[in-house]
Amino acid sequence: MAGPRPQPRLRAALPLPFQPNTIWNGRLKADDAGRWWVFDTGIRGCWSRAAAADFIRALPGPGGQAYSVRAAARLPDGRLLVSSYGRILTQAADSPLAPLRPWLGAVLPSGNAPVLVGIVPASLGPEGDWLAAGAYPLLRFTPRTGQFRHLVAQGQKSADIGINSLERDPVSGQVWAATRIGLYLYDAALRTFRPYVPPNQPAGTPPLAGRRLEDVHPDGRGHLWLATPEGVERLTLRTGGRVRYGPTSPAPRRVALDGARCLYLAPGGRVWVGTRSHGLAVIEPDGRARLVLTLGQGLPSASVASITPSPGGYLWLGTYQGLVRYQPATGQLAVFTTAHGLASDECNARAASIDPADGSLLIGGVAGLHRVQPDRVPAANTVRPRLLLTGLTSLSASAEASRTRYLLPHDAYPALHLAPDVPLVDLSLALTNTANPGQARYAYRVRGWLADQWIGLGTSPQLRLQGLPPGRYTVEIRAETGQGLPAANVLRLPLTVTAEWWNRPLTWALGAGAAVLAVYLWQRNRLRQLRRENELRARLAADLHDEVGGLLTRVTMQAELLRELQQGPPARLDALVDDSRAAASTVRDIIWSVDTNADTLAALVDRIRDYLDATARATGRQLLLDGSGLPLTLQQPLPPAVRQHVYLIFKEAITNALKYASPDSPVAIRLSYASPLELEVSNEGEAAATSRAGQGLRNMRQRAELLRAELTVGPVPGGWQVKLRVPG
Repeated sequence: MAGPRPQPRLRAALPLPFQPNTIWNGRLKADDAGRWWVFDTGIRGCWSRAAAADFIRALPGPGGQAYSVRAAARLPDGRLLVSSYGRILTQAADSPLAPLRPWLGAVLPSGNAPVLVGIVPASLGPEGDWLAAGAYPLLRFTPRTGQFRHLVAQGQKSADIGINSLERDPVSGQVWAATRIGLYLYDAALRTFRPYVPPNQPAGTPPLAGRRLEDVHPDGRGHLWLATPEGVERLTLRTGGRVRYGPTSPAPRRVALDGARCLYLAPGGRVWVGTRSHGLAVIEPDGRARLVLTLGQGLPSASVASITPSPGGYLWLGTYQGLVRYQPATGQLAVFTTAHGLASDECNARAASIDPADGSLLIGGVAGLHRVQPDRVPAANTVRPRLLLTGLTSLSASAEASRTRYLLPHDAYPALHLAPDVPLVDLSLALTNTANPGQARYAYRVRGWLADQWIGLGTSPQLRLQGLPPGRYTVEIRAETGQGLPAANVLRLPLTVTAEWWNRPLTWALGAGAAVLAVYLWQRNRLRQLRRENELRARLAADLHDEVGGLLTRVTMQAELLRELQQGPPARLDALVDDSRAAASTVRDIIWSVDTNADTLAALVDRIRDYLDATARATGRQLLLDGSGLPLTLQQPLPPAVRQHVYLIFKEAITNALKYASPDSPVAIRLSYASPLELEVSNEGEAAATSRAGQGLRNMRQRAELLRAELTVGPVPGGWQVKLRVPG
């Protein structure tokens, strides 16, 4: 530089494939073949100079300055119109690579944001005027003179409407405006924009009033597709009905479409959606929606600003980190950045179009307009890159035990091992022979885990392995360049995962075996104990029957003989006979309660019938048993405690009924068994007094609680009732 203290100025004669740091510590080196290599110690990788096809050209701005582009169109006289912030630029029709020049006659009206965000290059009348839109007002543009005039939007001030997108329906010729306050339609007769209202509701409220709309596209079949911050909507123009697609919609329309910002309607009926933070999505003709490209699948940026088609079935996606060429039929993905001719990697929203002059793509970015020739994109490099493992870090629980090992290409691949003391392993990767290694994409899978599914790493050259279940696996890693050329090799690394002794399969198997053995031994011991109890009960029942029962029978017979011979006072002999009979009955009850052969429903029913017969003979009362609720076969087993307590509750209920019921009224007993077991004892006489707090009632309640049964005792219309429900 000139001056009292001249300083050298560095100017790159050839464009670098990366953006240098503020302080560039670069090196140049020539090899034996005469090729020049360049690298920067602060940038990953190194590059060699080679001839490349010139398919992306950044159009230079006035004076070589950068300029941000929001819209471009071809004028009727063949010139290229470019809208940049603060000025309207043009390029001569016969000079596609010439610098852009300001169009001095084209001045945006006062009060307009200094840029055009939309142009409809179609004549609206005999004057040949076009429609255009600034960030705020709607405009009428005369291509011949460059004159702009305000257009009125019904019910709105020019600064309030906020235009985001302007689109013309190629079938009907209608022009639609997506704004920050709703959807507007151009009325050619009145030369004004008016809010959209369904034709069948001419006096109704605009259905989209107050809604922010990012983009609008008519499908030519009576529908509009709208991009909104909440998702995507398909609007039926005739009725105003809408079908919504987004994260809150029902399946199959539920997909992460919030932040939708640009749309492209493909001829086959597909709707492609670029989102602000989720990548690229598609809505199929049958209504199914899904995400197609995300960061994990190689998209350099999650924000898709524009979608433009090209021959061959390709879609060109403008993002904040480069231009992406995507072929849906094959899934092939190629990323182009400043290394391929872009002035900047950041593209502007909805600033892409097709030049009708030659079919090239016009891609607007923050640093200028780019002309992309899709048919000149070079074929993939015939020399496929190689994927390298450059580093291995084993992270231990303690920082001192963690270690990193750097690998050279000729080193053998190591075997990986995860263990309790080494829970994490980080792998560092690199892809050789690629112009932009930062755009290389990686993916991995672990054979034997997650159904061998490939998992994308995006452009991150780091892989962390952790949290796998114990076992032996093979880790496979693949990569491809930013242009979609796969690496010549796939890394395959053996992986062994071990766990704590208590978390190993053998330990779990032994634990399960021990648990099964413990349950078996407990069950066998329980059966053995039950067998001993049953044997004891049988022996006790036999001994009581043979010894005590026989003794009480002899005492009863002797008392009856003495009474007949009148060898003592009659009253005492009668009491002796009654007591001996009661004792014999009690012993029979005890024998029945411990007899193992009586643990059935049949034994309980027989015992109840015997007691009712004996009581009816002794008292002369009418006792009615209803067994219609019993099953045909009565061999169902009953636990000893159930039959014992049910029988004793039955006896106490009969005693109370005979004691308090009217002398001439019968006592009704109903017994049923259908899980639960139900017993009901009631009399048909007058209701007894409600205060019966005797020992018998307390005993019945205690026995019911032991059985976890429901006991109801109390007056009923016409008498008194005891009802017992024993759960199955």
